[in-house]
Amino acid sequence: MKPWIKYGLPALVVLAAIFLLRRQFNVTVLVAPATTGTAVNAVTGTAEVLAHIDIKVKAQSRGEITRNVVKAGDAVEAGDVIALQDSQQLDLQIEQVQIRLEAARARAKLESTNKIDLESLDEELEGTRLAVELKQAPQSKLSDLERGRRKKEVFWELEKIQEDENLKLLQNQLDQLLLQKEQMTTLAPFAGTVAEILAFRGDIVNGGQNMVRLISHGRWVRMELTEEDYFGVRSDQEVTLRLASYPDRTFMGKVFRLEDVANSGSKTRNLFVIVDAEDSVLVPGLTGEGYLVKAERSNAVLIPRRALIGNLVYVVADGRVEVRRVKPGFLGLNQAEILEGVEAGELVILEDQNLLKPGDRVEVDQRNQG
Repeated sequence: MKPWIKYGLPALVVLAAIFLLRRQFNVTVLVAPATTGTAVNAVTGTAEVLAHIDIKVKAQSRGEITRNVVKAGDAVEAGDVIALQDSQQLDLQIEQVQIRLEAARARAKLESTNKIDLESLDEELEGTRLAVELKQAPQSKLSDLERGRRKKEVFWELEKIQEDENLKLLQNQLDQLLLQKEQMTTLAPFAGTVAEILAFRGDIVNGGQNMVRLISHGRWVRMELTEEDYFGVRSDQEVTLRLASYPDRTFMGKVFRLEDVANSGSKTRNLFVIVDAEDSVLVPGLTGEGYLVKAERSNAVLIPRRALIGNLVYVVADGRVEVRRVKPGFLGLNQAEILEGVEAGELVILEDQNLLKPGDRVEVDQRNQG
């Protein structure tokens, strides 16, 4: 056997074994260096576009719809007619009451017979008083005449009260009928756009039944945050929005109102954002995600957020894994600030941390950092 075969072959076996062992026990991990920069305390939340006002305009009276004046997509001003209901029967009732009211007013202009009788009684009383003074008539006759006059005066006053009552009741009845007729015409309560027609010509609707869905001009976005993320949010903070319908576009806005109550069931609370975009772009009902920066800090040690596991960070030092207990600071969407435990320039492991343990020898890969 040739010497190189005798001694070289075992050496090759040993080298191959070492290589295989290294391949078996050395794991390649994806890493990124800790850097310095500006730390942001940012939170994300679900977002939904809302119109300032979004209501279903209801019918005020029962009746058949004779005309849909508007259609979906129409713009309307406050007070514009939306729909008309049949008022033919109501018109007949109004005419009848108007006739009765005119007759009552005409009767009220006539001179009262009770008033005429009172004038006659006053003349008779004057003559009787003179006769009593002259001892030509008994006092009892004068007393009877005075009692008769008081009765007639009461009848006249009752007549006036009844006439006045009848006029007012007829006027009130007419006003009610005219109001009912007015309510047969449905008007837009504010300027906006007709989003949906909910009742159509020929439908008989009841008072309170939905006729039209109307959305106002102007939009805002409702953003929902967890109770923990809500702390530190204030008005006028800037918000970046991404909507599912516009995947390649971001929208900028500002917080203008914090909701006064929280949702105890979902442990969330809402804030409202004014967004710089046209109404035609911000369609009510669109959903997406909002990103809000609550605070910033410069000269901070930063690592990719996915390198932070709770308060632990896996670091590669001298080719081996170290598990560091750290003190996190601000947490952004993609980065985390580390106040203690990691220095700038150290390599942190980005993924598969659960497969590693302290002391493992690893090889590093800094490609596709993030």
